Amino acid sequence: MVLDGETRKAIPVVRALAADGWWVAVASHKATAPARFSRHCRRFFPIASPSSPEYTDSVVKAAKKARTCFLFPLEDLSIQRIYGSQVERDFVVPLPPQRCYLCAFDKWKTIQLARSIGVACPRTVLLAERSVEDAVKEVGLPAVVKPRKGYGAHGVRLVKSAAQIREILRAQSGTELMLQEFIPHGGAGGLCALIPQKGEPAVFTFLRLREFPPSGGPSTLRIAVDLPEVQEQAMHLLKAINWRGLAMVEFRRHAATHEWFLMEINARVWGSIALAIAAGVNFPTLALREALGETIHQVKWRRGTLCRWWFGDMLNLIASKRFLRLLFEPFAMPTFPHYDILSLNDPLPSVMMLFQTPLGLFNRAVQEKLWGRGW
Repeated sequence: MVLDGETRKAIPVVRALAADGWWVAVASHKATAPARFSRHCRRFFPIASPSSPEYTDSVVKAAKKARTCFLFPLEDLSIQRIYGSQVERDFVVPLPPQRCYLCAFDKWKTIQLARSIGVACPRTVLLAERSVEDAVKEVGLPAVVKPRKGYGAHGVRLVKSAAQIREILRAQSGTELMLQEFIPHGGAGGLCALIPQKGEPAVFTFLRLREFPPSGGPSTLRIAVDLPEVQEQAMHLLKAINWRGLAMVEFRRHAATHEWFLMEINARVWGSIALAIAAGVNFPTLALREALGETIHQVKWRRGTLCRWWFGDMLNLIASKRFLRLLFEPFAMPTFPHYDILSLNDPLPSVMMLFQTPLGLFNRAVQEKLWGRGW
């Protein structure tokens, strides 16, 4: 049973599991969860919100109704609620060990470990341990203020003065914040991996081609390519953590020097997982099989595979004022792209997303995440 069925990434996960022969149910606290409308979803189960005290009890009840022993959480809050709960004890849940998850969730701890083993990282300081003046002196300006714990762009701000930093500190007095060197955007990419207890790691690398907002955000177009430097640094870091399970290690390339810098480790299913699946690496199935104790073998994947989040890519092209590319680019691409959501064989999730995604742009939290970062 796939949890967090309201998320965009739940759709390719459901499809990938079904393609490998799994019976797939979807659970969500939202009745309009797009993944429930997939032709591959056999049953839908309403559950409590992950922020509710009843969440784990509702998941257990839904799983028993579904007569399944496999649960696949996709989002951080769900994962955090499941660790140490009856859900983790009674069901097969493909999660990294909690120590790995906590290391990745703590960006300061990740950066400190990475730096100690020679992985390139942006200069970073904890603002609670330095005066604003000393922090700026060490990191420089412009810089990025971000929460010590969490993933993605939530709470991340570009700052160009000490006054801005002080203002953020006052507004977020209860949050541990870091000041991090700003890496001029020369591209982004990452390594996706499943590190098993038995067998060989399944490893895949990709390059982001476009994002929304264009200056840096969720990827809207990506390509499967070899990134030897990224792969070497990422695997070195995962080995140092003694990682097991799924991970996506994200890097950003400096626009001037072209050096790759570590951004974070995602210890859950990542938003662009559809690309890996389209290129031949079925990470959802591999994760379940690893959780069952099966031996994992090295995977082969198709270099040059493109995958696109269509709606986000349209917003990228509009925001970039590249209107002609809206019409002609599909004919100029070296290979026809796969799509995160769009599918003629499974159209209903696309229809639901078509209605929900534009409405979501009016959500204040989404607006803050996409446009509130200052770059």
